[in-house]
Amino acid sequence: MEQDLIPIILGIHTKSTAEHPRYVISDGDSNYWTGTSWSPDEDEAFLYHALPDAATDIHKLLMLQYGNLPRKRFVAPIYIDLYSENTVDLNVLKLWLHRISRLLMKSEQHGNGPLNGTLGLCHIDWKKLKEVKS
Repeated sequence: MEQDLIPIILGIHTKSTAEHPRYVISDGDSNYWTGTSWSPDEDEAFLYHALPDAATDIHKLLMLQYGNLPRKRFVAPIYIDLYSENTVDLNVLKLWLHRISRLLMKSEQHGNGPLNGTLGLCHIDWKKLKEVKS
């Protein structure tokens, strides 16, 4: 059954220089997240020093709206091919992957989910990373 939610579409925007990147969260109505509420004044926006921190807050804000809906979980494997003559410790690989990976969702262009009233969130669970022996 389709939910009659007015979806909040959130985005992360850069507000800084290339050498000192900072990020802000905005909604589709030109309001900015201050860390506690929404403001139309971009100067009041909370500045995030790291992109993952802004993404974490977007997740929390979206869960406030959608978190009471039933969850269905799907899995799509991501394969990492590492070419090396050296043995690489799995924990070192996980740390490197966590630092360099970004899973980008274009909600501003395509909505929060495949249907009105749905929210699709993706994440990579690096804790479950294991080597596949062929």
